[in-house]
Amino acid sequence: MTEAMKYRRLRREYGPEIALIGGIDSTALLRGSSAVRRAVEEIVPPLLSQGRYLPCLDDRPRDNTPLRCTPSTGRSSPRSPSAGDASRETVPGQGRRAPAG
Repeated sequence: MTEAMKYRRLRREYGPEIALIGGIDSTALLRGSSAVRRAVEEIVPPLLSQGRYLPCLDDRPRDNTPLRCTPSTGRSSPRSPSAGDASRETVPGQGRRAPAG
């Protein structure tokens, strides 16, 4: 059973009184932008339209999650730049590098 199915079942069982948070498949981040789009489109619109829903990932992003997807291919770019790449800076508190800008 997918997270989207679990969330729809909870909403059906408890009605609009239950507030829901999460449910977006965090592993979609590993599969590229089209997988992220599918994961969001599967769960967010129906729950958001009913109210009392905060869209976010179902879990935290893992260490092997790329920081961004390349728009042209939808595939993940490398997780971190080479040590000599000064165009990116470290994300505070995480030791990861973030895109410049």
